[in-house]
Amino acid sequence: MSRLHGLPPPSLRTRLAVTFTLLVGVLLVLVGVATNQLLRDSLLAEIERDVAHRAAAYRASPPAPPYTLDTFGAPDVFLQVVGSDGTPLARSGSLGDRTLPLPDAARRGEVVEVRVGGRPLFLTAAPVGDGRHIVVARSPMTTYGALQTLRNLLTAVLAAAVLLTAVASWLYARGA
Repeated sequence: MSRLHGLPPPSLRTRLAVTFTLLVGVLLVLVGVATNQLLRDSLLAEIERDVAHRAAAYRASPPAPPYTLDTFGAPDVFLQVVGSDGTPLARSGSLGDRTLPLPDAARRGEVVEVRVGGRPLFLTAAPVGDGRHIVVARSPMTTYGALQTLRNLLTAVLAAAVLLTAVASWLYARGA
């Protein structure tokens, strides 16, 4: 083996330790990425199902004026009744002075992701009679925060596991 820049070639135990550490590191990264993505997809799908379920409940039992839209009491759920022209007629207290959009896909009952005031929301709508719709939205910010915590935890565990693997494989190769 030729010398590179005057350095001696790495020993067999160094190559074994590095190879084993890299394999374990790659495997752990793949498992971490897959875990994060599967959990993300599952949690966001649950938010979409929840929004669709709430809209279906309003479709089955439409609210009548005066609208009482603070029935859920959840700070991440937003409700708004709009007239046939799209003008807001009522909104939940959690919405404040913000207005929810009503995209055509949501009008058809599809759950869409929108941004209101820079905040991501999963949103859908249900007809409640006379051309009016109730718009139901929910924020995924709590989920995004939990996923960030998971990523931080996975990063720390992965770094510790790779470091432990490097030391263990070095010691094992040295003993062999």
